[in-house]
Amino acid sequence: MGTILAIIFISTLLACFIEQYMKRAQFPTFIFLGVILILVAAFREIGVDPDSQNYAALYQNPYSSNITDHIEYSFILLATILNSITDSPHAIFLVYAIMGVSLKMFAFKKYSDHYILMLAIYLCYFYELHELTQIRAGVASGFFLISVLYTAERKRRIAALLIILGTLFHISAIALLPTLLLGNKPLNKKTQLILYLSVPMGYFIYFTGTSILFNLDIPLIGDKLSIYQEATEKGIGIVEMELFNPVYLLNVLIFYFLLIFHNTITRKIKYSPLLLKVYAIGLVLYTSLGFLPVLSLRLSELYYIVNIYMIGSLYYTIKPRWAGLLIIAIICIGFYAFGLPHMGLKDLVKI
Repeated sequence: MGTILAIIFISTLLACFIEQYMKRAQFPTFIFLGVILILVAAFREIGVDPDSQNYAALYQNPYSSNITDHIEYSFILLATILNSITDSPHAIFLVYAIMGVSLKMFAFKKYSDHYILMLAIYLCYFYELHELTQIRAGVASGFFLISVLYTAERKRRIAALLIILGTLFHISAIALLPTLLLGNKPLNKKTQLILYLSVPMGYFIYFTGTSILFNLDIPLIGDKLSIYQEATEKGIGIVEMELFNPVYLLNVLIFYFLLIFHNTITRKIKYSPLLLKVYAIGLVLYTSLGFLPVLSLRLSELYYIVNIYMIGSLYYTIKPRWAGLLIIAIICIGFYAFGLPHMGLKDLVKI
């Protein structure tokens, strides 16, 4: 699997350097790569990633009492329908891969003319994390990637509907609803100051604050929090929490670079003021919820998905353009080589 992923990733990165010359071949290439990603996610070997064995077991027995209390009904419904057709768990992986990849591809096409570049950035981290591991969160994040663009366009009803659809696949997507309140006006000095202070604020909350999350008595959400807390207490968290890990610090560095050059980026990408705010929320959530690593990672990753957009916007800040693409390629390779192993996916990308 690692060799296949590496070939697809490197091929897509190389395609970025000739994307502006592709003309009519650009969109067919984009679709071809998308189909490949769907097939790889759907028919991967069960057990090659941390979650596929669990999902295969859930597929075979979707009405287990231990499952229905803690998993969204959309998965149970799909598993029940598909199970009546075939007993192969690859069926559920195929459906989720089609939804997760297609939603993100729609978002990339809406966001930028350089949508193969967006696909390459997606491939360096979030494809493996979502479509090959956290498949339910992958669909939810796909809905959010589209939603945030409609929020920026002030089409909040469509944006809200998309987030709600996302919660049907992963309830944690409900934490994305506050993004509907964010505006997309050019950043004034007050907003810039808040954004500059966001990262220190996250650390401050972690080292001095206490959480009220476990006092929430909301159906399903409270159960999720209890599961995360129990997993942490038993040492079953996804990865060990490191508040100053290189992957997070790279995200911080990218965020501040984009904040410094936000005027340049905004002239090229109309969505960037809102996206910077969403990016900041993700950075704050990672550190401020660090007392509970699983929750910190899950929520911050939902917001971090806009990282695909933001890394792509580096293209407009560096001249000549090929140099911008080279910097993006280096960042992508860094996330692929170091970010994925940090998330416990070392075996998935091992060649």
